Amino acid sequence: MTLVVKEDQTVVEQAVKQLQDLTPVWAVLDYSKTPLIERELCLVKVSLVGPDPNLAINDHLDHEKSLDSKLTSLTFAQNALSGLTQLTQLFQGKVIDVNPEAIIIELSAKSTRVDAFMDLLRPYGILEVARTGAMAVPRSVSHDHHDSKVENDGPSVDASMLPPG
Repeated sequence: MTLVVKEDQTVVEQAVKQLQDLTPVWAVLDYSKTPLIERELCLVKVSLVGPDPNLAINDHLDHEKSLDSKLTSLTFAQNALSGLTQLTQLFQGKVIDVNPEAIIIELSAKSTRVDAFMDLLRPYGILEVARTGAMAVPRSVSHDHHDSKVENDGPSVDASMLPPG
């Protein structure tokens, strides 16, 4: 489980101490001063038939509805699908599922980017959302070979030069 505490150092230290006192805790790591990769996973179901899907679903069931009205509904859904697909690509998300009334989108990004994506989806009509919250992993240390002070002028060592054992 990842907990994000965005407070001053004393509050972070207190949270670490309290978490370490819990019996089932395996490790508590403080990444306050560590470069890290932070992401959040979001699955969101968005309406293709407008912000009020109940009205649109009832319209599709209406057999007395004119052909022109049905065509307008299909055109609206196609335009919504096109717009949502383009928006998803801009945010480097994935379309996971599509049906005549809704689309399910997966997005993995920083929390602020997920928030911005959600704001842009609201006019279409958000039906369901599942978000993981922030997850973090420290960045790998990169070594710059040009800054190395070690000289490679001496003989290289191969396995035959090593002692047995």
